[in-house]
Amino acid sequence: MDLHRLILTFASVCWVSADISCNSTDRARAYVALFKHLDLSNNNSLTKNMRPVDEYNGYTWVSIDLGVTAITDVNENAQIITTQVQVETAWINKNIHWDHRNYCDIYTITTLKDGFWAPDIVVLER
Repeated sequence: MDLHRLILTFASVCWVSADISCNSTDRARAYVALFKHLDLSNNNSLTKNMRPVDEYNGYTWVSIDLGVTAITDVNENAQIITTQVQVETAWINKNIHWDHRNYCDIYTITTLKDGFWAPDIVVLER
């Protein structure tokens, strides 16, 4: 689906306060540097094709948020409603990591799903 977005969240062991205060320009540069560090500018086949787990017989917990963004049509006689939905998925990707202190305290990134492994999610309409 075009509306899928991948939100990568990474759990931190403890809270560390920032030693550096970053302005918006520093933060923008830190995002670019982080994408280069994670090799997201190139089509990295390892992050794209490998499921992000430590043990391959283990689980990957995926959080799914489905929201109705618009009602596009209502047919009262046939009792049919047509909607537009947005699906947001999130999971922890153990294949990539960074030290947030080196990147203006960036803990999470939002990016298109095309560069990463993504679970197969199908929405069946009835």
